[in-house]
Amino acid sequence: MKIFVTGNSHSACLIEAWKQVQGSSPHQIDFFVRGGSGVKDYRIDGTRIEAGNDDFRGYLARLGLRDSFDLAEYDARVVIGAEVSPFLMISILNKCHVLGWPDPNRRGAQEITERCLQAALADGLRGANGGQMVAALQALPGLGARPMLVVPQPFPSERLRTMGTAGAGFLRTIRGRIAPRAAAGFADVATRTFADLGAHFLPQPEDTTADFILTPEAFTSRAKRLIDLDKVQPKGDFLHANAAFGARILNQILDTLEA
Repeated sequence: MKIFVTGNSHSACLIEAWKQVQGSSPHQIDFFVRGGSGVKDYRIDGTRIEAGNDDFRGYLARLGLRDSFDLAEYDARVVIGAEVSPFLMISILNKCHVLGWPDPNRRGAQEITERCLQAALADGLRGANGGQMVAALQALPGLGARPMLVVPQPFPSERLRTMGTAGAGFLRTIRGRIAPRAAAGFADVATRTFADLGAHFLPQPEDTTADFILTPEAFTSRAKRLIDLDKVQPKGDFLHANAAFGARILNQILDTLEA
């Protein structure tokens, strides 16, 4: 099976995991990735996607990656991260109180219905770079029926508990006992939103979560940088996952495609 992966810095954990097994794998995985929001400077011609400028071509070259792919040669496509993130849910909950949810509205936040929350989150997912990439890849001639998977940015590291105000919204959901609803709500809306685009959303595996909405340090410690996989993320990083997490995601992708 040939798999094309595009996304942002959260693809680093998957690249790490793939490098450990590619020599013995019957599959082929190729990466077309960039840090930040993900791939934006690209061109599509028919079923071919390629870097759209010298800067992006140079970025890919530094990673030892190709800059042009004919997606007609691939059995499946995967979008990882690229703003498809639980932070979209938390950004809404930071400003709003959802009617009917168990946490009291002590902050005097704007009150919204759960349906309103779902609609806002769906809009955010469709507008995210990952959502736009899914739509662009699904529009390629003759390829819309081939599997398209979406892997979200992982929940932030549980080291947030010791980092003061960083990630306060995630910790607030735990204190307010709405973390289960927030996590499940994100997965549910993402599943339905990407299904409408012809893609299959892969929620973060439950055994890689803590308090429903954080990621244990076993899956985040010594996470590597996309631009240089020989270097770990800067001290204080709580966003990125490591090769152990990447191995879980790799298995999740392959199990889904082989089912």
